[in-house]
Amino acid sequence: MSQKEATQVRHTMEKNPISLILFDKQFYKFLTVGFTNFCISYGVFLSIMSFLSKSRLTLSVAQTFSYLAGMCWSFFWNKRWSFSDESSDHMKQFIRFTISQLSLLVLSVILINFFVLWMNLGKSMGWFFAMGIITIANFLILKVWVFAKNG
Repeated sequence: MSQKEATQVRHTMEKNPISLILFDKQFYKFLTVGFTNFCISYGVFLSIMSFLSKSRLTLSVAQTFSYLAGMCWSFFWNKRWSFSDESSDHMKQFIRFTISQLSLLVLSVILINFFVLWMNLGKSMGWFFAMGIITIANFLILKVWVFAKNG
């Protein structure tokens, strides 16, 4: 690819935020951590759903505990590997991470209840839709606020 073509591609990517995400190596590392996080979170979600009685509260409890299990896993691996963050300001990052994750937890509970109870998608499908939205929001928040190189 010529220098001119490379410049045109870069300018096109700068105008399209989706391209910025898709061509970001951190995004693929984040997705890998996210996949392992998914396995842990979904396993916890299904386990709790199988043990608790069937009520509207069950969805919220299961989602809360599955999300918290994933949070612990996610902070460590995203800091160390996805964003290769070596700063020593762990407390500031952990506070930001916790704020962002708890906010996304609330949003995920709202979304999963919406998809399951209002859209009648079923528990698993509702969970997948909710977590797809949360995944994109989570990456952007971690990249620009929690593990930002300048912040």
